[in-house]
Amino acid sequence: MAKTEADLSAAARHSRCQPSTACRASAPEMVNLDQLSLSQQDLQREAKAAETNYLLYLAKREQERTSNALDVTRIANVAIAVPRPYPCCRCSVGR
Repeated sequence: MAKTEADLSAAARHSRCQPSTACRASAPEMVNLDQLSLSQQDLQREAKAAETNYLLYLAKREQERTSNALDVTRIANVAIAVPRPYPCCRCSVGR
C-alpha cells in the first residue's frame, strides 16, 4: 500500500511538471498564432473597407450615369418632369 501511494505521488508530481513543460514548448506557437490572428483581423478590416468603397463607387457611378442621361434629354428637375398623381377617389377631396 505504501508503494502504491508513493507511485501515485510520483505520478502526480510528474503530471504537474508535464503541463508546464508543454506550455513552455507551445508558448512560441501561441505567440505566432496570436500574431496571425491579428494579421487576419487587419486583412478582414481592409477587405470590408474596400468593399464599402467599391459599393460607394458603384452608387456614385450610377448617379452620374443617370445625371448624364437626364442632361442629354435636357431634363433639369425630375420632380417637374413627373406629373402630379391625382387622388383615386374624388369624394375624399374637399371634405
